[in-house]
Amino acid sequence: MENRPKIEELIEKYKRNSKLSREDGQQAEEIVTKMLLSIDTRHHAFNYMLGVPAKNACNAFVSAIQEEEIDGIELIRGLVEAKEFAGTAGDYRKLELLERFIPFSMEATSILLSDIVKSAGKFGRTKPNSRIVSKLHKKLMTNDALIGLPITELNFSPKETNGLGSILIMGLIKGKKGKSPDTEWIKRHLNWFKGAETKVALGSEVIAEIEKETVNWPEDLQRECLDLGLTKTVTTIIADEDKIKYDNLSGNGLEKEPEKVMTDGASIDIGVFRHLEAIKQHIQILDQQVREKDKKISELIVQQERLRVDNNNLNLDLTRLKEKFGQQEEQKFLLEKKYATASQEAEELREEIKNLKDNQSKEIGRLMIQLDQESEYNLEEFKNMLSQTLKMQYAEFEEVKDEEMTKKLGDHMRYLLSKTFRLLENKGVILKEGE
Repeated sequence: MENRPKIEELIEKYKRNSKLSREDGQQAEEIVTKMLLSIDTRHHAFNYMLGVPAKNACNAFVSAIQEEEIDGIELIRGLVEAKEFAGTAGDYRKLELLERFIPFSMEATSILLSDIVKSAGKFGRTKPNSRIVSKLHKKLMTNDALIGLPITELNFSPKETNGLGSILIMGLIKGKKGKSPDTEWIKRHLNWFKGAETKVALGSEVIAEIEKETVNWPEDLQRECLDLGLTKTVTTIIADEDKIKYDNLSGNGLEKEPEKVMTDGASIDIGVFRHLEAIKQHIQILDQQVREKDKKISELIVQQERLRVDNNNLNLDLTRLKEKFGQQEEQKFLLEKKYATASQEAEELREEIKNLKDNQSKEIGRLMIQLDQESEYNLEEFKNMLSQTLKMQYAEFEEVKDEEMTKKLGDHMRYLLSKTFRLLENKGVILKEGE
């Protein structure tokens, strides 16, 4: 540890001047590299890596890995597990290292990227750290370096894929915030993420933020996000109408515990309730559109009949006045053209109504399938939670079930049973009548 005074002196110099000279930087690299090579001083080296410039810290780490006697993957695992790197400063250094390792080590890249997505947003359960998102965007997304990775070779678990999806979409939002979205750039990243072949499940806070920031994206990009599980809502601008409709489609969220609403005395999962409300609103919007189209058709039919009568009258007038009023032929031609246009518009509106009704049926079917899937998921979550809650009480019962009944044992069993009922009630199971 004879180098500790010198490296601490260099760190203090960096703090004062916000930079090191070339000579000082090289000296810092040499000291940190030497400390990384020894198991006894490695944890000190991790700490010093956060105190020197990022370039020198990364150079030292790469130099240490290149030594033959060092297991590079073990060294990387040690770094991501080090308590010194558990924070934003540590994530910055890991991003710098990730940029270095992407071209030549898939295993190192996978370890570093997994740890970053976990640290930045708890695998998609919370909104990612904006500073990490900004750094990822700058280092790996503007230059398409991230999407150069074969995503299937990352071998990410579903949780890790959730985190990657969360930080990726936030990076896409960060890149074009306040500007018109670069649709081709966004599509390249979303198409890359499709390669994971996993529909992600993000926390409600994350989804709400994504939906707020992507509301003005083109509809095809919003639907890409919806299909990947990054959002639950697509915002569509209806042509010729100054309003917005929302297609509320469900995805698997990561809410901690389902909220409940009471409907006619029954307890209903808030997610189910919201989906039913979404279906109801969607049907109301479609019904309103059908009524408006029906009204337009009726008006066109009246106009069509009026034009037909006018046309007949003109034909009679033309028979009587053809020689005197030759110009009436031109008026007749124009009216016939309007008649044909009105007929075509009426036919197009009929076809549009048919398409609207077909789409309504498809959307309802799709929403119901999604609702069934989410209900099954919520049931499994509840069963797992209940199993974990009752394991301790069951273990206590197993210990005494074969013993001879005594008053003391009976009191204990009564206490154990009462405790079990309380646990069930605390988890939302209703046992008492009238509640």
